[in-house]
Amino acid sequence: MTRFNRQRLKHWILYFIEIFIISSFITWLLERSHPSGSFYEVIEKFFLSYGAYQLLIYSSLSILDDISKDSALMLLSLLKYCLLYKETGSEQLKALINETIDYQLSYKVMNSVNTEEILKKLKENIDSIDKVYIQTQLIMAEHDFEFYQLQWRLSILLRILK
Repeated sequence: MTRFNRQRLKHWILYFIEIFIISSFITWLLERSHPSGSFYEVIEKFFLSYGAYQLLIYSSLSILDDISKDSALMLLSLLKYCLLYKETGSEQLKALINETIDYQLSYKVMNSVNTEEILKKLKENIDSIDKVYIQTQLIMAEHDFEFYQLQWRLSILLRILK
């Protein structure tokens, strides 16, 4: 078995353990409050618990990931503007970049500490920053944007253990 297949099997096992434990716990809570009359009803409660858990996880973790995706998408666009500014030297583009950074650093917008550090560095050093630095940050922002779209991120155990 290759390393990739072992990792894939590990992910499947962790995901099913998470589903089983949480669904069983919710079923147990439901059984304590409203005991079932048959094994069929217990199984039905288990699958209803699974559905409720998946709905809760999907909605809450998707919102968290969307916040991060939004931040990464903004950074992607801004870094592309910065590269264009480095090529053209356009003062209008520089003003747009500074305006965007000011807005992103305001209290209205949620960005990670790392993103805010990058924004501050860009604002303070836009004329002296090397294009290679901007391109490197662009690659990292693209990676982050794609990372937050991965489906395994909808599992709490995989988020913690990966």
